[in-house]
Amino acid sequence: MTVLGSVWSLRWSNPYTTPRDGLPRVRAEVFFPVGHPNYGWGGCPAELAELHVIGSGWVVSWCAIDAPIKPLSQKALAAVRQKRLARRVKAKYPLLADQIIEEELAKKPDYYAGVTDARIEAERAAAIQQRDTWLQGLMATPGVIHWYDKEA
Repeated sequence: MTVLGSVWSLRWSNPYTTPRDGLPRVRAEVFFPVGHPNYGWGGCPAELAELHVIGSGWVVSWCAIDAPIKPLSQKALAAVRQKRLARRVKAKYPLLADQIIEEELAKKPDYYAGVTDARIEAERAAAIQQRDTWLQGLMATPGVIHWYDKEA
C-alpha cells in the first residue's frame, strides 16, 4: 500500500454528543505529504496542539492517508468470497462443511459468483468520490491549516 501523507486534525472526540456552540465535528485539518518535516507522529502543528485542552471534548488526531485501493475483478472477488466461506464453515462445522458450503452457494449464487448489489456499488462509488474531493482540497495546499469553524 502506498502512503501519500498524513492528516492532523482537531476534532470532537465523543461520537455520542455534538460540539457546543454549533461548531462542526472537525474544526481544523492539515495535510503533510511523505517527507515533510511534520509528516508522522510528533509533527503536530503548534496551532492545533495549543487548542487542545484536556476535558474540553476536543482531541488532536493523526491519520495516514493511503492511495485508493484498486477494486478486485469479479472473478477475483468470487474466489475471495468462496475461500472465506470455506474457511469459516470448516472452522466451525468441520464434519458438515461440504454440505453447508454447497447450501450457501445455492442460496446466494450471485454473491459467490462475485456480483455485488448495485446499491452497494453506488454507495461505494459515492464514498470514494467524497473522499477524493476532500483529499484533493487538503493536498492542494500541504502544510496549510484548513479551518472549518471560522468565517471565510
